[in-house]
Amino acid sequence: MEIRPATVDDVSDVRRIVRSAWDDSYDFLSEREQDVAFEEWYGSDRLEAQLRDDDAIFLASVTDGELVGFAYATTDIDPERVGESEIRSIYVDPDEWRTGVGSDLLAAIEDHVSERGFTQLSAPIFTENERGRAFFEASGFERIEERVVDLFTGGTCDAVVYYHQFSK
Repeated sequence: MEIRPATVDDVSDVRRIVRSAWDDSYDFLSEREQDVAFEEWYGSDRLEAQLRDDDAIFLASVTDGELVGFAYATTDIDPERVGESEIRSIYVDPDEWRTGVGSDLLAAIEDHVSERGFTQLSAPIFTENERGRAFFEASGFERIEERVVDLFTGGTCDAVVYYHQFSK
């Protein structure tokens, strides 16, 4: 397995992985909400903009020439949260779950964030995303906040924020 910076050529595989992971983990959201959120958060134009963003860290995990996971974090968050970066997405193809891909991506994100001088990483997760919550808890993140997130189709969903402090 290789972890490398993601490129524009990876966009279709990123979208494939997200859709596949959501099919297995996001059944608490309606199909309509998933479709709208998917296009808003993972539309090709938005992904390409994230890949060009200097504040972003967008990594791809490749096995045997195939993209099997990715992680996206940003260092451009609330200026009041000094030293904190935020992981916005980390997804692994469900066929690769429990193989260490997610853990390796998370460690690589932490390394890149640390190289930029940050010592904290937060991760907002839907409360009902049990797999995502378990992943961050097993990775040493602490649950620090609960919030209600407005959904694109007019409803709301509960979310939690996980937090991890590390040394440079």
